[in-house]
Amino acid sequence: SADDRLRALDSFNLEQCRAALSVPGLQKTVEKKLHSRIRQLNKEARRWSATTQRLAIRLGAMLT
Repeated sequence: SADDRLRALDSFNLEQCRAALSVPGLQKTVEKKLHSRIRQLNKEARRWSATTQRLAIRLGAMLT
């Protein structure tokens, strides 16, 4: 169903989302969902980056 296809977008990575946005005749609902997914992925990437930075600092402090 259409709902199943929209839910499938939740597993798309950034590259897949960008590729999907280039599909001609894309429904507005799908386009909105893809943009939402891209925002979510970017937010997760920023959070992951901050977490790894903090861990690297702690590890560096432990090793010195």
